[in-house]
Amino acid sequence: MLATIETLIRKFHGRIHEAAGFVIAYFDDPAQTQGCALAIATQTHREVEWCGCQLSVLVYGLRG
Repeated sequence: MLATIETLIRKFHGRIHEAAGFVIAYFDDPAQTQGCALAIATQTHREVEWCGCQLSVLVYGLRG
């Protein structure tokens, strides 16, 4: 599932940072952020928070 999240972030041209059990992604445009957040939520059934050009997903304990 982590690989799916990272693939979706790259698909929407985001930059990835992993810290403290979260994947945090940064985008150039809020529309990219929202599109990616909705795609992640739909495909992984994980809660995604986004604001402006940043999103975060709790991935603590996920593998692959």
